[in-house]
Amino acid sequence: MSYFTFKNGETPLNDTNLNNMQDAIKSDLDSRVYAIKGTINIASGNKSGASSMNYPTGFNSENTVVVSYGLAVNDLGYNYYGTYTETSDYNAGNVKRRVFLKSNQIQVWAYRPDSQTGDLSINYKLVLMKVAYK
Repeated sequence: MSYFTFKNGETPLNDTNLNNMQDAIKSDLDSRVYAIKGTINIASGNKSGASSMNYPTGFNSENTVVVSYGLAVNDLGYNYYGTYTETSDYNAGNVKRRVFLKSNQIQVWAYRPDSQTGDLSINYKLVLMKVAYK
């Protein structure tokens, strides 16, 4: 894909061409990358919780990949690792998680750490990218 076209006599590295390139790249990324924030609530006694959402406009299960999925379970911020096996993992913000790109919706899951009881709310960030297969 060409992000810009040079006109006769223009120097490739002038400010106008660089601005045009930046605008074209930003426009392309804005149409192909989508970020979602939300919360997964796990009720007391349940081992996992989920949140479901529709695909953004133009995205579907065939043209979408997950770029990242982060969870925030404590004051350490978002963790993008994704496994939990012991208490020290929870303390570092690691919680087992899953993303399903179903035909009609996106589902994000988080699993309760063994060391946690009671109701639990886990904030998430999900970044999707629309791709074209060749």
